[in-house]
Amino acid sequence: MAEEIKVEITRRETIKPSSPTPQHLRSVEFSIMDQLAPDFYVP
Repeated sequence: MAEEIKVEITRRETIKPSSPTPQHLRSVEFSIMDQLAPDFYVP
């Protein structure tokens, strides 16, 4: 059986990175296998 997990949010804040993301890491190209694979979820 699955256990119940309780989460308590103490505060919300935006964390800024210490340095900008390099241009070559800003986008990700998916392979043809990633594009054709069906979406599925396995718990």
